[in-house]
Amino acid sequence: LHVRRLPPEVADAAGGDLYTSGSYRLGVHEPGADIDAIVVSPTHCTREDFFDTLADRIAGRPEVANFSPVATAAVPIMTFDMDGINIDLMFAQLSTSSVGNNLDIDDDGILVGVDAATAKSLNAPRVTNLIARFVSGNAKRYDAFLLTVRCIRRWAKARGLYSNKMGYWGGVNIAIAVAFVLQLYPEASPAALLRKFFLVFKTWRWPNPVMLCRPHDVPEIGLPVWNGFVSSTGRHVAPIITPAYPAMNSTLAVSRQTLQILHSEIVRGHQIVDAIYRQAPDPTGNCWEQLFQPADFYSSYPHYISLCIVSPSTKTLQAWAGFVESRLRRLVSENLGRSLPLRKVQLWPKGIQEGCYADLAARLTQAQRKNAITYFVGFAIDRPRMRGERLDVERMLQQFGVNDLARFGQQALEQGEQPTIGNDVIVRYHRRRTLPRDLFDKETGGKNAAMLRYRKRKREDPAYKEKVRLKKLEQLKKRVEEMQRRKRERDGDIKIEKPEVPTETPNDIVSSTTLPTESQDTVSSTIPTESQDTLPPPEDSPADARGPYLDSPADAQEPPLVPSSDTLD
Repeated sequence: LHVRRLPPEVADAAGGDLYTSGSYRLGVHEPGADIDAIVVSPTHCTREDFFDTLADRIAGRPEVANFSPVATAAVPIMTFDMDGINIDLMFAQLSTSSVGNNLDIDDDGILVGVDAATAKSLNAPRVTNLIARFVSGNAKRYDAFLLTVRCIRRWAKARGLYSNKMGYWGGVNIAIAVAFVLQLYPEASPAALLRKFFLVFKTWRWPNPVMLCRPHDVPEIGLPVWNGFVSSTGRHVAPIITPAYPAMNSTLAVSRQTLQILHSEIVRGHQIVDAIYRQAPDPTGNCWEQLFQPADFYSSYPHYISLCIVSPSTKTLQAWAGFVESRLRRLVSENLGRSLPLRKVQLWPKGIQEGCYADLAARLTQAQRKNAITYFVGFAIDRPRMRGERLDVERMLQQFGVNDLARFGQQALEQGEQPTIGNDVIVRYHRRRTLPRDLFDKETGGKNAAMLRYRKRKREDPAYKEKVRLKKLEQLKKRVEEMQRRKRERDGDIKIEKPEVPTETPNDIVSSTTLPTESQDTVSSTIPTESQDTLPPPEDSPADARGPYLDSPADAQEPPLVPSSDTLD
């Protein structure tokens, strides 16, 4: 403020404050969790000052590392590590000339005259405060809420469901969902509340919204408020509404594909918790280990795509990877999920740091292979919806590169900067059996143990058992028909004819995939179907675990994929 040559009395009275939100504010954070904070400033301080003056001071401190400002996001944010703790710092500019210590951030009046970015930033601590107020009837009730939230967070992280940016549930979504169940069962113990959580959302009829209170409008402020009639579009698949004004859909990133994954995992969680609830008490507590068992993502699908985000340096990788990660859900939900005949598709939200699984033939430097983050997408093909014998994803990848990733360079040009040469995304196709062994958790037995667990789940699957039963019945019918035919031949009715031997045709060829962004020129990602003798049929999900809105044939068999001799697979 002194740089702006404001009067000393105005600068001294300007003030400011720092608020926390999310898991840290509720007290459910665990070791390694980040801290969500927001800087509230008077009207004299602008967002440009926040990303220039304050950003330079924070980045210059010796205890700060991995500093990454994102000024062009819908909610501008600075992310950095201070003394090993990750901090997400947001900014809010009020319309008042001073911010004193007696500021009531829960008052709707502070939103008068603010822009959309400030309203979204202020929504974080306001929502957290209201959630705490809704569940704080007494100490026992609040403790039950905190313990249940910790369990759900641990379950979601272990099963690959904890990432709002990737289209799943985040910390605020879980807190609102548990608070909603607590309103339905206010006297439930933590174990009963956990069981009721899975029961409620197993049977919840989306897109009916989950709300802690009825949204209200303040005409004097005029901010847009979520409306169930206006917002009943395809984007609002599983709305969880924030309680503070202006009410927003906190799960806008959830798509039909991610809702299918969420619903199947909630069904699994309810089966485990319900079985624990009905059996004899276990004083050791080992009965809960199955609920928090890590998901076998790398053995659950017959086909995988690796997305290797590369950059020439660590500094440029932070901004480039953050941009790509915010758009990966669009690739999975819109480009792949809606346009291709896929029975199930899942983006694993845990990226592999410093792991480049691109083809060795890809034109990458050593610096690019070192500064890389890789994400994996698993999918299963819906055979009845196939038209032809090949699954071509090249056009979808090209659209993703042109419509989404190309915007990163456009934003740099708009800010007067030159796009970084070397930022790229390399795509590669993998089969289940050809995935690298270092992807599998060694603590759970590695790849061999994961494949054994997959075969066991497959044999225990009711849909697979029914398929085997029908196949054996069909074989028995053919044997009976053959016996009847031979009997009639012996009686002189017909003559035996030799059956024709079918000729085998060679399999098609798959080429490796590369997604063009700024430095790559070509993409070749045509995925053919695989022959049944090279890959076992995939696991079919139970009928109640398919999600409430994704109808697909239960007995659909996966078309096979065959890699080409050009790839390293």
